[in-house]
This record gives sequence, structure tokens and C-alpha cells, in this order.
Amino acid sequence: MKKLFWLLATVALGNSGAIAQEKLLETRELKFIYYDIGGATIGEILNQLNDNSLIDTWANTSTILEMTADCKVGFKAKVIMPKLVHPETLSEEDRREVVRMIEAIKQHEMRHVYIGLYYAEEVKRDGCPEDRSYLLDYWQSKGDELDDRTGGGYKDGTHLFGKIK
Repeated sequence: MKKLFWLLATVALGNSGAIAQEKLLETRELKFIYYDIGGATIGEILNQLNDNSLIDTWANTSTILEMTADCKVGFKAKVIMPKLVHPETLSEEDRREVVRMIEAIKQHEMRHVYIGLYYAEEVKRDGCPEDRSYLLDYWQSKGDELDDRTGGGYKDGTHLFGKIK
């Protein structure tokens, strides 16, 4: 049975980039939830990734915008992704490959976190409009474009294909 490792850490995401130099948001929280993967071969690892009952994909990011009537805006993000346990059971080459893939997943999912963060910051900059659908549509399209451009992260290296022994 897979264990979940809850790393409930409020992470100071800091300035989210060039477009966010001022402190716009009252709160920013990032939560990682890990599910265990492990085995003696890449094939065993792939089976666990594909059979993940926690989510229907290898990793997932969800974001939440919190807003009060007086336009105090907060942002929460949750990333679910794999964690390699018992890496010593893999060959050195396979272990490096799995670690590389997990890091690529993290980098890809963090790009989704930042898209959600940009959305929250833009809501705040626009004075918390009641109808935010135009902003939501725009930033959701950016997430879709990211996945289209990267093949859902595949081009970012979030795969183990071609490594099965």
C-alpha cells in the first residue's frame, strides 16, 4: 500500500517573477503530497506510476484563489507527485534516470503553480472584479498551452520511456 507523505509547509514563493515585484497577495501556500514509488527495475517503477490510484496521472497540480469582500487575496497550490523510496534497489543508471524524471515532474508542475499564482496576482491588480471569468479563461489557457507545448511535460523530461529493461 502506498504511503502519502504530507509535506505541509507554507512555502514563501517569493516574487513570482518579473511581472510580480510588489507583494500583492496576503497569503501564499504550497503543499506537496507524495506517493511512494520503488522497485528493482524501471519497468516496476513505470507500473507503479501507471497504476497510481491517488490520481489518474503521474502528477497533478491544483490551485485555489481565496478572496475576501475587501479584496484580500490569497493563493494555495497543491502538487501531487511521486517520491522514490528505497533507491538502493535500482541500478545506479536507473536510479539517476528516475531521480531525473522526478525532478522534471517537479519543475513542470511548478510551472503550473506559477500560472495559478499569476492569475491570483492579476485578480488583485484588477481590484478583485466580481466577474473574473476573462482572467480565469486567460490563465487556464496558459496552463493548456504549457501542456500542449510540452506534451503534458513529456518534452520537459517527465518520462521513463525507452529506459525499460
